[in-house]
Amino acid sequence: MASVKDMPLLQDGPPPGGFAPVRYARRISNTGPSAMAIFLTVSGAFAWGKLFLTNAYDDDDDDDDDDYE
Repeated sequence: MASVKDMPLLQDGPPPGGFAPVRYARRISNTGPSAMAIFLTVSGAFAWGKLFLTNAYDDDDDDDDDDYE
């Protein structure tokens, strides 16, 4: 049995003609909400939350007035 040191060196190389090109470009689709749609949705959610909290604080203030009289 031959030693590893006695064996000829054989190194892998690229296939004849080279490797196929690698597709690395990002493909971002055009679908999805626009910036205006996102802005309007967030603004609407903020306005609804502000209205909800304002009404909750107004209702809470009416109940506290009776405790101090």
